[in-house]
Amino acid sequence: MSIPIKYNSSTETDALNAGNFWIGTGDVDKGPTSTTGYYNGITPPPNGYTIYVHKLSQGPSIRIASDDSELIEITNHIAGTSYTTIIECFNYFEGQSDKMVMGHSPNTCITDDLVINFDATTLISYPQNGNKWYDLSENRSDGNLINTPTFNSDGRFPGYINLDGVDDYIDISSWDNSNTTYVVEMWARWRAGNSDMFMGFTTYDIWTSGGNLGFNTGAGDVYGIPSTQVSNLGLVGTSEDNWHHYIFQFTSQVGYNKIYIDTVEQTLSKQVGNTNLTSNRSFASSFRIGTWNNSNGYNFNGDVAIFRMYKKSLTQKEINFNYFGSNVEVDGDYVKIFRQYSGDGDFFSSNDGWSEAQNSNEGNPSANKYSILDTLEKYKRDGKFTLKINYPTLNITNIWSQTNNPVTDNGSGGVTGYTAISIDTTSNGWGGLERRDSQNSTFLDGTISPAPSNWYYAIGSKSWQSGTTFPGPSSAVNEVELWVKFK
Repeated sequence: MSIPIKYNSSTETDALNAGNFWIGTGDVDKGPTSTTGYYNGITPPPNGYTIYVHKLSQGPSIRIASDDSELIEITNHIAGTSYTTIIECFNYFEGQSDKMVMGHSPNTCITDDLVINFDATTLISYPQNGNKWYDLSENRSDGNLINTPTFNSDGRFPGYINLDGVDDYIDISSWDNSNTTYVVEMWARWRAGNSDMFMGFTTYDIWTSGGNLGFNTGAGDVYGIPSTQVSNLGLVGTSEDNWHHYIFQFTSQVGYNKIYIDTVEQTLSKQVGNTNLTSNRSFASSFRIGTWNNSNGYNFNGDVAIFRMYKKSLTQKEINFNYFGSNVEVDGDYVKIFRQYSGDGDFFSSNDGWSEAQNSNEGNPSANKYSILDTLEKYKRDGKFTLKINYPTLNITNIWSQTNNPVTDNGSGGVTGYTAISIDTTSNGWGGLERRDSQNSTFLDGTISPAPSNWYYAIGSKSWQSGTTFPGPSSAVNEVELWVKFK
């Protein structure tokens, strides 16, 4: 999905900021251009880049680099330089207020009362080198990387900062600390350690004493969740499944604090020591990620991809928005990633590599044509996707897992690692979802054998027969939903 971009040397509200560019994230509508001054950006291509250069009218000039060599060529043309590495290019754009480069668009988030936003997945926040982590909020409270934390880009996130658990931390020396309630949001992987601090103010922090996790007030205490829950949630480890989304709500009294993990509110209690739940606490004018202000100790052994701070509580809807990247529909452990209702004649187009079937009406899961299939990869757990296809009018549901991602497959068809979980029907060769581009009537289908020319269980169907139905498990249907397990 393209992101809205505006150049303004002053300030904008409800937007992220990089130099003099302001970037919408989907939480607040930025159209139409004639009213807001925002223009549609272009999503960077896989392994490529989008370059924005301010011009006086009609929005920014936008150029696409399909790979590193093209980025170097375009950067040298713009800057009049002779760079030979992409790091030199990244550093050049980071120093410009009227130009920027993106390899990945910034992650969508709620912008209301956002006071800090560090996002290592995008070059405009961290250019993959250096000791500055740039704040994308309007406050520009940049972080300083102390003792050389390292940047990595493997696995689930295209960028994250590794803290070694010895002496690495990130120092934020000045920020908006005027409120009495703050929410710390982190996408983090807790690699190891039984006495680590995720982050900390002065004598007020997130500590992991004895494998428990929660709020510490400098009294050898933890008010939070027990080590058994930490284990149940799989919080500690080095695999891709050990990345988790944390919400830590700090208030001036610990008794009102909250913790959410992967969108679910946790039950908090005293785990270590005796936390004073009613004593008034304040927030220092500086804080640290990976330790606390009191000393460079209790260092976090783990990875941080995204760190945000809000000067308010977040509602469940806002937490879900930040976790999923848009407004979604959730049913227990599953999130809806596709819906097609063709009773009004709504079908998908195969143009541009089925792009419409991969992303349509994001943020509106009740739309006749709704798809966020392009986000499927991030829901891979334990090396597999657990999926649920549902036909509301037939009262038929199949739940299964498979190891391949059909959305990003090469289009030759087939399913790997299929495991049935709860199957209502196996008619017409059911065996999971495949992408077989030689059969061009639907984006994905579930007829795995014996005839690849058939396309029952259609996901992303073009117009067919009556103009109001498409192939279901056997007979024609006008509605289908696809869900994926996210935790």
